[in-house]
Amino acid sequence: MVEVSLSKFKEEFLGERWLGYYLVLGFLYLLTFYYSSIGINSAWYDELNKPSWDPGVIIISVIGIVIYILSFWGLFIAFDRIAENPVETREAYDFFMITITITTGVLAVWTYFFYFAHQVGLATIFMLAAFVLYFAVVVEFLRLDFLAGALNIPYLLWLGYFFVFSLWIYLENPSQLRGV
Repeated sequence: MVEVSLSKFKEEFLGERWLGYYLVLGFLYLLTFYYSSIGINSAWYDELNKPSWDPGVIIISVIGIVIYILSFWGLFIAFDRIAENPVETREAYDFFMITITITTGVLAVWTYFFYFAHQVGLATIFMLAAFVLYFAVVVEFLRLDFLAGALNIPYLLWLGYFFVFSLWIYLENPSQLRGV
């Protein structure tokens, strides 16, 4: 069982120096979640040929919430582990913070290209980039703490799903719907 040290959590995960970072990260997650589930241009989205394995926006939203909870739990475990030995794990901590920030930014760009600009090809490239970046995070999490890595595998699979989904939409729709 994983022990949770609230003092370590307070110091490292919610520390004042990272407060602005978490506010921006949370805002980007909420914005991405909103526009990819509730705020989509339904007229455009309804016209798309979608794969038969598309469960729909509501189910995707519920799955997304569960996956984000698992991912943040894994992130907390990794940061708790880093806090145990901050000198030796500082590089890992910086790597996680930078990579997760870039991945979140890439997902925000994917949301813009896919749902607003209707440039599905560009969105697909950004989703592939997010998958590759997060793959590196999961590998590092697995090295640091198996449970932290395992809890982030669903998020990696989630990114893989959206990469394949974006690619399918690009290949199976006319250019006026998917962008040129």
